[in-house]
Amino acid sequence: MPRILAVINRKGGVGKTTCAVNTAVCLAAAGQRVLLLDLDPQGNATTTFGLRKDRGMGTTYHLLIGEKKYSEVVQVLYPPLFHFIMADSNLVGAEIELIGVKQRESALQRALAPCQEGYDFIILDCPPSLGLLTLNALVAADGVIIPVQCEFFSMEGFVQTRDAIQRINNNFNKAITMEAILFNMVDDSEAKQNFIREFQERLLDATMSTWTIPYDSQVNIAPSHFKPGVCYNPWGQATRQFQELALHLLRTDRGQS
Repeated sequence: MPRILAVINRKGGVGKTTCAVNTAVCLAAAGQRVLLLDLDPQGNATTTFGLRKDRGMGTTYHLLIGEKKYSEVVQVLYPPLFHFIMADSNLVGAEIELIGVKQRESALQRALAPCQEGYDFIILDCPPSLGLLTLNALVAADGVIIPVQCEFFSMEGFVQTRDAIQRINNNFNKAITMEAILFNMVDDSEAKQNFIREFQERLLDATMSTWTIPYDSQVNIAPSHFKPGVCYNPWGQATRQFQELALHLLRTDRGQS
């Protein structure tokens, strides 16, 4: 069975899509069979790969509402290991259409069940909210990656996200783990380093794995060239950290220290 990891933070603008895309690509580069799902109606992960949202291809919307099966919406982007399911603005409607569905919070889990044997990792790029789409991601997931930016509202978003995960664990008999906290787009300023220290002291315990992803302008402009940052700037410091994160996930997946 694959590890299913949701990349999530209630706060927007923290780089969730950047972290989801680049972590998934690095896992595939390490020889893992990876499926990345774009669950954000903004479709930023879809745009990163230069995919057209108006060509009639199936999306996560069709998968969630049961209109199409997994095999009808999945695309092989980097053969043979990296697969992708794109998103568009129709996902906004999915939250409304699922309201009347029995066990609506498990729609994604049911949709992914037939394909799980084909992957080592499934990465879910979540929207910046704690609505039904994110609830579906958490019910399907066994772990989360939480990107954080070095500013107050991001800290508040982390707390809300952490509390939501605890509620999901309690109400759905889950054991979702926090696989990594990513301090994203960090420069070397003293203020940001002080923020990270305060964040760790106030909100994290010793068992949580933290990573600092340095600011890299090349990673930020990569989507405009329809490439993940780790492909556009393969020798950058941010790329190195995403590679190290992928190796960490591999080690923990295999029960290594």
